[in-house]
Amino acid sequence: MRDAIEMLGLRSFQLVVRALPRSAALACGRAAGRLALRFGLRRRVCVANLERALGGELDAQEQRRVVVRSYEHLGMLLVELLRLADMDIQARRASILFDGREHLEAALERGRGAIVASAHYGNWEVLGAGGVAHGLPVTFVVQRMRNASADAMLCRTRQSVGVRVLERGMALRRVRQELESNRLVCIMCDQDARQRGIFIPFFGTPASTHKGAAQLALRLRVPFIPLFARRLPDGRNLLVARAAIEPPVGVAQEEGVRHLLARYNAALEDVIREDPGQYLWHHRRWKTLQPSVAPPQPGDERAWRQAST
Repeated sequence: MRDAIEMLGLRSFQLVVRALPRSAALACGRAAGRLALRFGLRRRVCVANLERALGGELDAQEQRRVVVRSYEHLGMLLVELLRLADMDIQARRASILFDGREHLEAALERGRGAIVASAHYGNWEVLGAGGVAHGLPVTFVVQRMRNASADAMLCRTRQSVGVRVLERGMALRRVRQELESNRLVCIMCDQDARQRGIFIPFFGTPASTHKGAAQLALRLRVPFIPLFARRLPDGRNLLVARAAIEPPVGVAQEEGVRHLLARYNAALEDVIREDPGQYLWHHRRWKTLQPSVAPPQPGDERAWRQAST
């Protein structure tokens, strides 16, 4: 019942925003984001994450502005996603720009594809649509959503703009084939990986990080390229590709994985600092505690609050 109600709301919202001019539709998205904030959806997590990451760099008023913008941004992202399939390739090419495309093309010239490490920053859904619109072969490795109907809807949207989709977990058996076909395999590397992950500093605090993307890049000897999307003031989106992160020479694989992911996290931190309102602070990025960290004592309320963010 819950899934059916969610889909009814999503479909209704889609009908509205597809019928409106783009500027009005985005205004609806911002309003929806502010409404979600008013109802407190993930607000506690968002505020705690932002304080942990940038509390020493932003004052209280700036942090409040970032929180509001982050909700507005998510609302606009939803609107853009619901309208994405309506855009032809020329419209996508005009509204999604590239910076650093040469790093991706250099990888493709080698003929072995690349692992593209991205994050939930900007409108991450245009990474695939923009890449395809600019003539690049893109494959997304995705985590399935809880709502199967919404997940199927999202998958159809991605495929409609020319993106190949692989499911995380099952995907590892097929990633090699995609790379051998000289494709760019895009994997989100910025979510909590629980105890299966490797702990890498993120804004100074160890965060459990998915290591599969870095392991694949090292094992298959393909480039590991950070790529992020950013919303521009004029409403267009910019895809920013960084130079491939070179693995260290003569070290064990685990040390190589740590090196790639540490450099990736540093690049992501730089991007977030440029406009922190475009990051997904609503995800519990530091949910998993590093095993060597002793659990907080029952009387330490502040520690408990930090551990639960």
